[in-house]
Amino acid sequence: MMDLGRLRVLRELKLRGTVGAVADALGSSPSPVSQQLAQLRKEVGVPLVEHRPGCVRGAP
Repeated sequence: MMDLGRLRVLRELKLRGTVGAVADALGSSPSPVSQQLAQLRKEVGVPLVEHRPGCVRGAP
């Protein structure tokens, strides 16, 4: 079963655009946000984010 908290992180990434902005919105830091996204990716088995130099965005 997927963790709803991880899905919220993914939703926030789509809305806010960057891991840093998600961390700020959730009162966290970028590292735990990235860890949550990595764990969710393992759970669903597909890429969820697009890595670009200097930022991470939700996959199209």
